Amino acid sequence: SLNSIEAELTPEEGSLSTITSDNVRTSKQGVFNFGGLITTSKPNTEVSLSVKCDQCDLFQTMTFKLKIQPCVPGEISTSQGQCYRCGSNIPSHSTYQFRVSAPYSLFPTDDQCHPCPANSFCWGGNNIG
Repeated sequence: SLNSIEAELTPEEGSLSTITSDNVRTSKQGVFNFGGLITTSKPNTEVSLSVKCDQCDLFQTMTFKLKIQPCVPGEISTSQGQCYRCGSNIPSHSTYQFRVSAPYSLFPTDDQCHPCPANSFCWGGNNIG
């Protein structure tokens, strides 16, 4: 039979975790497919995803821990709890024939992007030449 299952993201206290895609899935031949599930959470945190199924024989609630990746070099962690790539609003450097001065960041722990140093070429992210 087909079972309706609800996936509910249980955020850690103070986190900004959400599910931004359809979180109710229906089983097909006893298998629940959660492909395409989109979650948003603060970088470098662990969150719990609870799968509830009132009509399942094997379980009623199952909890999974998800490790959210940290920001990477070239990104900063914003006050909204998201990773932002420095210079992401600058067109790709391949379209430029002249000096580019996009903001950059070398350390994901930075709280702001830095201006391009004098006499340098910066293409955003951690791309400095």
